[in-house]
Amino acid sequence: AVLKSTLLLCARETTEISTIATRDSRSTNTPPSAIKITSSMESPGHQYQSKRQVRNAMNGLFFSVPIAYIILLGVVSFSCLSDAAILGMSRREAPNARNVVIHNKSGRRIDVFWINRSTQPISYHTNSENGEGYPYGASQGINSYIGHEFEIREMPSKKTGECLVPGKCRKGYFQVNDQEGQKVTIDKDFIVKHEDDRTKARDQADKLLLKCQEQLIDQSLDAMQLIDAITECMEHKVNETLGQREEERNFQSQLRHDMAEDLVPYACGDTEFETSTEFVNRTFHFRDIPDQAPRKFQLQVFHERPTSTIFQIQNFTRPEECEALKFFIEDGTQVPFTAVNDRTKQGKLVHTLASKFYELARIALGW
Repeated sequence: AVLKSTLLLCARETTEISTIATRDSRSTNTPPSAIKITSSMESPGHQYQSKRQVRNAMNGLFFSVPIAYIILLGVVSFSCLSDAAILGMSRREAPNARNVVIHNKSGRRIDVFWINRSTQPISYHTNSENGEGYPYGASQGINSYIGHEFEIREMPSKKTGECLVPGKCRKGYFQVNDQEGQKVTIDKDFIVKHEDDRTKARDQADKLLLKCQEQLIDQSLDAMQLIDAITECMEHKVNETLGQREEERNFQSQLRHDMAEDLVPYACGDTEFETSTEFVNRTFHFRDIPDQAPRKFQLQVFHERPTSTIFQIQNFTRPEECEALKFFIEDGTQVPFTAVNDRTKQGKLVHTLASKFYELARIALGW
């Protein structure tokens, strides 16, 4: 609806549709911004009689609807973002951190250097192991930050000691931006192509617009009919794209579910299975022994995502608290909730343990 309204607004705010319909080789220097469009209400009965006229009219519409283009770009970008959600990706702890995947299609061995401009003179630091570089056909991911600059260098052949052009090794550059899904490709001409989620979405939007343009070339439409046709075509194409994304999301969801059914029993049933190494430790204090200083507890965090967290705490429950729980177990399976309000010694221990669990949840979940 917003796309159609934008097209209508652009059509009604201009004055002459004939400018587009009569564009020929004599007016090819006319800048797109100078093209004017009117609706069929302002030019009643005007029809596009040839494929060329329809094509020119559509080009004019596309030039005049940058807002609509952005709307379409946002829709396609959303589908790209949904891919990230499908795979369980989350925003990392460092907001400025970005992952970049480098694809070497240059036909030569390359190396990638981080440019450190904070030193005098400027220093270059290789990202490859021992400066060996990356062979032709390799794909390498690097972890970096927004604004970091990199130089890509062609490496001499180990056999000849020369680059493709003797005495001249080619170079390329790229800078990490604020977008996700960044990919850098070096082609055979050593041209560096830097893509991200935004550019990928723009390319997809261009393809959708081109398909709609090709479908409407053979039709004789006035301005309002053309707007309706474009709207309907784009609606169909975008829904088709979102349907494909939904199908992929369902597949990924089922895949994770099937993997969990196989992996969880294996991991939990193997008593020799080694615990992962924690990637962060957090501490909190709690007084669980009256008249004594609060005890220090350490959270060893092994996994942390917006929807799940796995951590471990050593010696969280004292032996007397465990005995108090056993004291209140009625049927061998659970402790009644009323135990926390019991005035006995065991009840006070259970109340303290419940408070300790509450404090743990508050710390772990960041309440």
